[in-house]
Amino acid sequence: MLQRLPLHDRSQFGVQICLLRSAALDTDLGVTYGAMRPADEDNEFWRIMQFLMPFYTSIPGTSSMGSAKIWVPLNDELTMIWEPSWSLTGTPLAEADRTGRAGRVPAAGFLPETSQPLSRWVFADNPALYGHG
Repeated sequence: MLQRLPLHDRSQFGVQICLLRSAALDTDLGVTYGAMRPADEDNEFWRIMQFLMPFYTSIPGTSSMGSAKIWVPLNDELTMIWEPSWSLTGTPLAEADRTGRAGRVPAAGFLPETSQPLSRWVFADNPALYGHG
């Protein structure tokens, strides 16, 4: 039996992951895929996402906020990832959702912008990784 569980119950699935089934469907625009794991003795939890060509993914949001990821290759080694989020209820997003999710940007923030391309996006905690410093 497949039952839709309330969104706030998702946290219980983060502790134990046991993939039992997965499926993928090619579409004209990309791929839709899903993975199932047990929710409890009588229920299943399905996570369904889309990959849309050339570099978009639709990721699960919440009942009030939609989310996506945009993967843009910068060169052979680096990829810039944007994570736009939007309100599904028509009310403005909370400040924490507008400024980025916790843990996505290191506490040290970014280096000051220079004349080098894309320098405003270099993390201050490890500039050598990005060819700076």
